[in-house]
Parts: sequence; structure tokens; C-alpha cells
Amino acid sequence: PGGSPGDQADVYVYAEHVLFSNEHPDPGDTVTIFAYINYIGDDLAADVAVTINDIRPVAGALTVVPIDTTFISFPNGTTSSPVVIAIPWAQVAEGAHIIQVVVEPAFSQFTGNDKATRLIFVGDAPQIEIVKEVALAVDGDDNGIVSGGDTLAYTITYANQSGNRLEGVVVLDDYDELLLETPTQISDGGTAVNGTLRWELGTVAAHSSGSLTYRVKIRPADELPSGRSLLTNYALLTADDAPAVGTSQELELVGAQSPTVTTAASYEVAEGSTVQLSAAGTDPNNDPLSYAWDLDNSGDYETAGQSVIFSAINRDGPDSQTVGVQVMDDGGLTGTETAVVAIRNVTPTASAGSDQIVYVNETVYLSGTWSDPAGSLDNPYRWSWDLDGDGVADIQGTADFATTITQTTQFAQSGIYTLTFVVIDKDNGRSAATLQIEVLGQPATCDVTAPGVNVIQGTAGNDKLIGTPANDIIIGYGGNDRIEGLGGNDCLIGGSGSDQLFGNEGDDILWGGEVDNSIIYASQDRDKLYGNDGDDEMHGGGDKDRLDGNDGDDWLYGDDGDDTMVGHDDNDTLYGGSGRDNMRGDDGNDILYGEAGDDRLYGRAGDDILDGGDNNDQLDGSSGTDTCTAGEKLKSCEA
Repeated sequence: PGGSPGDQADVYVYAEHVLFSNEHPDPGDTVTIFAYINYIGDDLAADVAVTINDIRPVAGALTVVPIDTTFISFPNGTTSSPVVIAIPWAQVAEGAHIIQVVVEPAFSQFTGNDKATRLIFVGDAPQIEIVKEVALAVDGDDNGIVSGGDTLAYTITYANQSGNRLEGVVVLDDYDELLLETPTQISDGGTAVNGTLRWELGTVAAHSSGSLTYRVKIRPADELPSGRSLLTNYALLTADDAPAVGTSQELELVGAQSPTVTTAASYEVAEGSTVQLSAAGTDPNNDPLSYAWDLDNSGDYETAGQSVIFSAINRDGPDSQTVGVQVMDDGGLTGTETAVVAIRNVTPTASAGSDQIVYVNETVYLSGTWSDPAGSLDNPYRWSWDLDGDGVADIQGTADFATTITQTTQFAQSGIYTLTFVVIDKDNGRSAATLQIEVLGQPATCDVTAPGVNVIQGTAGNDKLIGTPANDIIIGYGGNDRIEGLGGNDCLIGGSGSDQLFGNEGDDILWGGEVDNSIIYASQDRDKLYGNDGDDEMHGGGDKDRLDGNDGDDWLYGDDGDDTMVGHDDNDTLYGGSGRDNMRGDDGNDILYGEAGDDRLYGRAGDDILDGGDNNDQLDGSSGTDTCTAGEKLKSCEA
């Protein structure tokens, strides 16, 4: 059986705590009655009266005969419990006796558990049998267990197994008025008075038997002792000239008990995220349960549900939150439990922007940003930029969330540089992001006022001009000049005279004409232009020029005159201009425009496009799948 109701002080005793030194004594024997008396309470409980009674049938009625009274104390409260008493009992009457133990403390207490009874038989049992059975007749709350509001059906069976008839037979049933209401549907004319059912059977013939029945309703749950109680009913049969016989029927009665609830002791969630909390409840009475959660530890269970979502959005980790869950049965009894939700810090996510391609000495614009579920709760953030790709921060500072950290840098040498942006939140969560800066050499320019280029000028005579590894503008002016660009992206201008221009490495612009005040004019001289490596732009100017693109995707402009133009490797574009031009694409997928004049266009290898333009042109696609238009003589043209 369970303990006392609520948290009030309570002295109590249960039937299983009442024992006898001899379970089957003879008349005249002395039997020691032992009883374990329990106490719940923090304070001293002194001089608690404990009375032992003998309840037995006398003249067809149950009579209470006191045996003894003693006093006990619990000096240290609950820790002094239980106290064991031992009372000698010199019984005098043969037959069945109900021994009752009653506790009576000086203070007011719950009375649902202050009496306990046990049945004992003195002497030899006569050839009379009595048996008592019980069944759950009506399950009032449909919970499948015996509890408040249910109806019980009792059956008492008796038998005279002797060869003699019994006279003056009376059957007594001592039902518990504290736990049960007044019995109903009492068979065979039985009556219920003062907690005792009585049947006057008169004569019971030898070797005969019979049965008696009644129903009784258990008191409502709120009137019962808390926890589990032992519902003990005694039935006794008395007759003239025969000792009383008795039987007991014990039934565990579940009073209103609080449900219990369990949940995980701890949960974990990342800041800015959510986690599901779940609980499981049990109820001794099998009552339906409802759940609610206190997610902010305020004492109010504001969120309904057996499983709920705990949100760490707008929460900053690392942190923790105590939460509580409450389970309630349909009678309003509750059970609670707590758990701790650990809120984990989330490292911010840095972004350095997209990769970029720039030229030497061109300004690079950088923007560093970051995201963080904690947002401004993690202010201030520390940041740094590595601006030259050496792995070391060049500039750093602090900023609030949602700030864009802008910086600029530039590079004097071509290459690929990896720059790093780092952000650290106030909880030391660190994130780094990188981007690649591909730095190209400056494109060729023929503008002598452009920054970062070397201007090399010849004379009116025949010059041999050689550039630098950097970007150059080399102008031959008059005379028959030889100009070499060397490295870098160069602009080579032959000027007047029959010149030879060699672009060499880099993406170069080669002009066979002349320049005056940064304006390039066509020349009437015979020039030779050699692009070599790189993607070159070549202009022949007037007269008969030779333009040789060599490697790279080159753009060749013959301009006026009868020019010889060869694209060589890669994908080249050739414009013949006016005059009778001889144009050859060679390797790669080339585009040849003859334009004005009687031209000869040879695609050679690759899938080429040949457009003769005006006048009488000869177009020869050679190998590959070639497209020919505006030609008078076509050869090896697929379209």
C-alpha cells in the first residue's frame, strides 16, 4: 500500500504490518500481537496512542473488546519510523477473532489509514466452511482497476460439512465504512447496520451449503486515502454450540494518485535552431493524461503538448535553459519533471565575395560579410583581411553584425593570389573565407599617355628598337625600322618606311603605319609584322605588307595595298582591306574577310568561314568543314 495523502504529517498502519506470534493458538494460550507503526512528517510526534481491540461475534453481533493501549513517539520525525509494538493477548474465546490496531496521534491527521485488522482463529476449526469472493461489477471510470466510484459484487459461500445440523446460524460481514458506501442488493433478507451486514439464517442442515450476495459502491476517489489501500472485508459465521468461523477477502484499492512524468535529463540545440522536447507520463489509476511545458522556467506551463518545439531563435549560445513538463490526469492531479536545454554557439559563416580577374596595378575592391544565427547578440565581431595573399592579416578591427567590411588592394605582379577574410564572434567562434585574385598583365595600349607603360621612340632614320619585359609603346617614325616587343603587352608602330615588327611574347598591337599625336594613320610603305606568342592585333597600313600572327588568337588588318596575311596557329580573324590580298588561316577555326579587291583566301586546317567580299575572289576551304560566301571560284567548301 502507498503512504499518506499529500504532504501532511501522518501516523498510519496497514493490515500486513500486523503479525501474530502464533497463527493458530489454542484457547488459553497467550499470543503476542506485533504491529509496525509508520510516520511521515518532519516534526516530533510524541505520545501517539496505539490501541489493540478484539472484535468477535457475541450473541450474533460483532462486539469490540479492548486488549491494550500503549504510547509511542517519533523523536526524529520520519527517520524514527517505523516503531514496533508488541502486546500480549490472553484470548479466552474459541473461534474467529478480528484483531484491530488503531493509531490516534494528538494532532489532526488523515484518518483513512489509522486502522488495520487481521483475522485469527483460536482452537480447532469446526466442520463449518465460509468463503468470501469479490468481483468488479461496475468499472465506473473504465480504467480497468479497482478505484473510487466502482461497484463491487461480493459472494459469501458457507457449508455445514458436519453430520449435525446447525441452529441459530448468523452470518456477519464487517465492511469498511471508510472506503465503502452502504451495501445494496443484499440477498436473503440481509441488513446493513453500523458497518455490519447481518444474515439470520436459523437452521443449516447437515451436509448443506448456501451463498449470500450483495453489492457495494466504493466511495469517490477524492474521499479515499491516497495511494494504494488494502480493502479488507471479514465474514464470520456463528451458530449455537459451535465456535465462530471466519474468512477475509483482501482487495487492493487504488485511490487517487498523482501521475508521474519523465523526459530526457538534457537536450542540445544550436543557437538559431529548434529542438523537439518529448515526455512520457504514467498514471496509477490509468486516467487519461494531458501535458504542458514551461519553456522559460517561469513556473507557468504555457505550452500544451506531449511533444513540443523549443526554439533557440534569437538566443545566444553557449547558454542553457531549464524547462519543465507537467502531466495532469482528469482529476486535476499532476506530476512534474525538469530538463536542461544546452544552447550551443554556432560559428559565424564568413564570405569574401567572388573570385576576380584584374590587371597589374588595377584596384581590387573587396567586400567581406558574414551570417550568424545569433545575429547582433554576438556583437562585437572581430574581423581581419589578408590583402596580399601571404596568409597574414594586414588589417583588422571590430564591427557589429550586418556590417560589410570593404577594403581595396592592388598587385604589381601578375599571378594568382588567395586573399582571406576572417570573422570571430564574441564567443570565439571563428570562420574564414577566401577568394582568388587572378592578376593579368596590362593589355596593350597605343595611348602614350596611359600609366604604367614604357614609351620607346625611334628616329627619322633606320632604327632597331627593342622593348622591355614590361608593357611598351615603341614608335619607329621614319626609316626602315626593325622593332621587337620582347615581353609584355606591347604596341609597335612602324611609322613611315618599310618596317619589320615582331610582337614576340604577350598580347601585342602591331601597326605598320605611323602615329601623330596618338592618332595612327595608314602608311604607304611595305611593312612586315610578326605577332609571335599572344593574342595580337596587327594593322598593315598602306602598300604591300606582310602580317604573320603566329601563336594566339590574332586579329590581322591588311588595310590598303596588296597584303600577305597568315594567321598561323589558333583561331584568327583576318580582314584584307582593299587591294589584292593573299590570306591564309592555317590551323584553327579562322574567319577570313577578303573585302575589296581580287583576293585569294585559304582556310587550311580547321572549320573556317571564308567571305570573299567585292570583286573576283578565289576561296579554298581546304581541310575541315568550311563555309564560303561571296566568292567567284570555290574549292573545298562544304557550305
